[in-house]
Amino acid sequence: MPSSCSAVEDLRVQIQRRWHSAIAHEARACTRGRLSGFPQLDALLAPAGIPSGQLLEISGQASSGKTGLALAIAAAFLRSGDICAYVDPQKSFFAPFAAAGGVDLKRLLIVRPQDATAMRRAIDALVRAGAFAAVVIDCSQNPSAVQTHHCTRLVAQAAKNGTTLVALSHGNTPALASCASLR
Repeated sequence: MPSSCSAVEDLRVQIQRRWHSAIAHEARACTRGRLSGFPQLDALLAPAGIPSGQLLEISGQASSGKTGLALAIAAAFLRSGDICAYVDPQKSFFAPFAAAGGVDLKRLLIVRPQDATAMRRAIDALVRAGAFAAVVIDCSQNPSAVQTHHCTRLVAQAAKNGTTLVALSHGNTPALASCASLR
């Protein structure tokens, strides 16, 4: 298993290879970049931080830490007084874990849709509302729940409202891959 430092260095190389100097350019375009709470990741994203109004995809296998990272990002938004939403179709959200990670559960809306259609509708409503600084979407178990045309519409609305979309996946969701500004 690679060390966390080598994994962060690999991420740095991938970011530089894909976007060259886009991270530095993003700092000027981003009005509300946030820190993730992970110093190594924050150093990679400096000075812009987590981009607002964009889609961030966090991919990995089960128990890889993607949920912990998403919750750390939500906690960063919540600490600044914003509210966030977590779309949990698998009903796997564990409140004690989130609270231990610094998530203010009173400022986090948990949405548990029954099927893929309800999930798409819920995400649309959350992003259109414009009240949530960040919306975390767990697509890990149902990669087909988010389709390309839906994802494109979500990203456009998120850019308009300044909502950060954080999607959790196994890295096998073409719609997220084509729409994510940061993977």
